[in-house]
This record gives sequence, C-alpha cells and structure tokens, in this order.
Amino acid sequence: MKFIHLSDIRIGSPSENGSHWSSARQGERFRTLQKVLDLSREEKAGLILISGGLFAHQPVTSELEQINALFRQYPEREIVIIAGETDRVRGSSPVRSFVWAPNVHYVLSGHVEQIFLPALKAEVYAASATTEGSSEPGSFLLADLKAAVSARPTFSFSLEESRAYSGRPSIRIALLRTKDDRGIQETFRKLEFTYVAVGRESGRREIIPDLAYDPGCLEPESMRDSGAHGVYVGEADEESGKLIDIRFVPMAAAAYVPLKISVSQKTTAEELEKLVRSEIARRGEANIYRLKLTGSRDPEEHFDLEQLKKKYRIDRVVDETEPVYDFETLFAEHPQDMIGYYIGTIINSGKEMSNVERRAMYYGIDALLKSSEGGKT
Repeated sequence: MKFIHLSDIRIGSPSENGSHWSSARQGERFRTLQKVLDLSREEKAGLILISGGLFAHQPVTSELEQINALFRQYPEREIVIIAGETDRVRGSSPVRSFVWAPNVHYVLSGHVEQIFLPALKAEVYAASATTEGSSEPGSFLLADLKAAVSARPTFSFSLEESRAYSGRPSIRIALLRTKDDRGIQETFRKLEFTYVAVGRESGRREIIPDLAYDPGCLEPESMRDSGAHGVYVGEADEESGKLIDIRFVPMAAAAYVPLKISVSQKTTAEELEKLVRSEIARRGEANIYRLKLTGSRDPEEHFDLEQLKKKYRIDRVVDETEPVYDFETLFAEHPQDMIGYYIGTIINSGKEMSNVERRAMYYGIDALLKSSEGGKT
C-alpha cells in the first residue's frame, strides 16, 4: 500500500501580503496541492495524509467547499486530515459542521481517534491541534495511544469490505502535530507502528529513520524556509505491516533563493537589470529572490532598486556596492571644505590604506557628497 504525506499547505497564507506576487502565490498553493493529488494517481497511492495546516487561518465555508470539490475529484484516494495551529479550529468553526466528501476524513478532536480503512488494510490514529480537547493539543499521550491500539474496532463494514478484509489491519499509521521530538521517539519505539506522519511549523526533518517524518511546509513562506519543499511518498507491506520504502519528492512551485550579483564601475543601470533578468531566468522566474549587490560602482550611476523589486519577484535588496571616487580630482575641487579636509587627512597620513580604511573612506565621501551641507562646510 502506497501513501503520500504532506503538511502545512496554508491556503490563504498572508505571509507575502503587500508584494505584487501575493495573489499569484495563493493560486500556486492550490495548484501545488492539486499536483500532489495528481502524484497520488501516478504513484497509485491509496492514502493521503495531511498533518495539519491545510489552511493559514480559520477557513470560511466557501474555502472548505473549494477544497472539498478538489478532493472529490480523487474518490479512489482516502484522505485523512488533522487540524494544525494555523487552521484555528474552534467551537464555532465552520469546519465542525461541514460535510466532507466520502473519501475525506477530517479529525476534529484533540484526542486520539481511530480511522479504519479496510480496503487499504490500514488504520490511522490521529489527533488535531485544536483550541479544545486535550490539555496538550496535537500531541499523542502514550496511554491514549495504547488504549486506542488495544481496543477492538467498532466499525461496521459493507459486504464488499468484509469479503476484502478480515481481522485487524497490519498497517498502522499515526498522524499528529507536536514540537516534542523526544516524546515521539519515546512513544513510538514502544509501539509497533508502520509510519508516523508528523506536522509542525518548521522545516523538513527525519525524526526516527524509517518510521517518523515531517515533510515541512509544502510551499516556502520566507527566506527562513530554505531547501526543497514537497511530500514524502511511502510504501508499506500489507502482510507484515513494515515500511519498505520512503522518499522525499519536491513539489513546491517556488523557492526563496539568495541571488548575489557583482558589479563594476562600468556597470550601468541597464546592464544591472540585464544581469538580474538573466540570472532569474536561469534560476526560475517563479522563485522569490533576495538580491545582494557587491563590487564597486560609479558614484554617478543610479541603480533603481525599487524598480527592480517591482518588475521581478524580489522581496529584498541588500546593496553592498562601494562607490569609487577620483580622490585627487575631488581634493582639487574641494580644497577648503570638509570633503577636502577628509580626503587630505587620509592621503597625507603616509600609510597605505587597508580594505577597511578604504571602504570607510568611500562611505565617508559618499555621505558628505550626498549631504546638503557637504560642500559648504
């Protein structure tokens, strides 16, 4: 039996609000989720596990209907979902009264619930991070799990299901959210589980090799979310209940990418834009960049960095370029003012300037020239 594990899709995330690509990113999140569902067909995965964070806020009914309509297109997949902190499931949440498609199992309790899937010879033990329920939302208590595992199933079966399966499932999966990796290790080393699907507002991590994994958020939200983003695809043996394969598959539409460009005194504003455009085309136009400019530049050349941010997916520009001045000419032009005094003090010291001193001189001259009083002091 194959399964796909993903987490923190965060439909409606406000993290990129204010950027000109914000609305496009909302659509990308939805399309990436659809790509995951398409992948489940390609992989012939019968089970999809969403370990919280389907939404970035408490969803309204229209949003639930949109997601449900998508899930309904994949009736051959069983989809098990728990709520995360961002889903904000409260007593009055619309999700509590929402009717999902028959193949969707949305767990609303903060305590362990058992979902029996006879056609897959599997059972899923799941608990949500809610504002109500357990005193430790989203975490599995050892006693709670032991009781759930040892209890006999109380589910009724159709005749077809009864013929397809008899006895207890061999594949046993846990679906939870927790920040306590130590608790996961202590708990699941004592219980026989096939796979532990973990969610948390953090990056991808392997908690227990060949047992417990967290895929991290499906789409990155900031430069802190580095590395690849996607899903885990696993396969379990239906007879032994053992995990026989687990691999990570990148799925995200975009990544946050640091982009460093070096300029020279000959670089014009037009040439800088060509460099930026070329690098972004090479690395991916859907990505979001943090641009750092280094090197030296002509102090008379103006780089319109705000215009670059408007034209491309650049969330921040760090300008570390150094203006290069003709100090002898400047000294001749400003023999009696602060600029001339500043240059003369350094030049007449008789010392060879270090890189730090040279940089300090560039910045000092630049500040004086830009100051309205620089040439009058």
